[in-house]
Amino acid sequence: MSTTSEAIATIEEVPAVNPTAEKPVEKSEKVFDVEQVTSILKQTVENTIVEHTYVHSRAKEWNNTITENCLKRLALLNKSIKYIVNCTILENNGSGIHTANSCYWDEAHDAMASYHFTNDVVHVIVTAYGCAV
Repeated sequence: MSTTSEAIATIEEVPAVNPTAEKPVEKSEKVFDVEQVTSILKQTVENTIVEHTYVHSRAKEWNNTITENCLKRLALLNKSIKYIVNCTILENNGSGIHTANSCYWDEAHDAMASYHFTNDVVHVIVTAYGCAV
C-alpha cells in the first residue's frame, strides 16, 4: 500500500504537459504601446493622403488603404493583441465633426490610439483599438 502512495505522490509532482498547448505569452507581447501605434497611424495616413485636393470618388479608396495598411503594420508587431481600426475621412469645407469612443475593457492590457490629420482640404481621423488575447 505504501508503494501506491509513493507512486501517486511522484505523479502529482510532475507538471502536466500538453503537447498541443501554445507557448506561454510574454507580458510584452500583450502590451499595446500607444506611442508606437500612434506612429504607425500617423505614417500610414500621411503616406496615403498625398493629394492636395479632396476627391470624393477617391475617399473610399483612401479609407480602405489606410485601414488595411494600419492593420497589416500592426500585425507585423507580432503581439498577442486583436486590433480594430476605424477611419473617418471628410472634406475640410468648414463643417464640424465630433467623435467619441467608449470602451469597457482590461486597462492593464487593452488600449486605443488615435491620430487626427488635417490640411486645407481634408480631415482624417483614424483610431486603433487593441485587445489582448
